Amino acid sequence: MGYETGIGLYKVILKEVKESEGIFRKAAVLLRRLAVRPTIFQDGNHRVAWMATVTFLNNNGKTTWTDDSEAIYTFIKDVPCYSIEQIAWWLENGPQTEASHESP
Repeated sequence: MGYETGIGLYKVILKEVKESEGIFRKAAVLLRRLAVRPTIFQDGNHRVAWMATVTFLNNNGKTTWTDDSEAIYTFIKDVPCYSIEQIAWWLENGPQTEASHESP
C-alpha cells in the first residue's frame, strides 16, 4: 500500500477535525475526509477511515450505534453522498428516516 497524495493531507484533515464542534461532527469530518478523494493511501481508504473514526470515538468515550459489518460497509461505500451532518447523525443514531430526522 502506497501513498496517493501523501501524509500532508492528513495534517489538513486533522485541522478540519479540530475546528469542528462536537464529537460526532468531528468523527464525521474524519470519516468523510479519509474516505473520499483526494485520499491519503492508494488502497484501503474506507477501512482506514472507519477504523480511525471508531478509534477516535472510543478515545472520546463514545461508540457508534452498531457494529454490524454489513450496515457499516453499506454506509461507508456511500459516504461521499452524505453531508457531514448526515454522517454525524448516522454515527450516533443509525440510518435516517423521515420520521426520525427531518433536518440535521
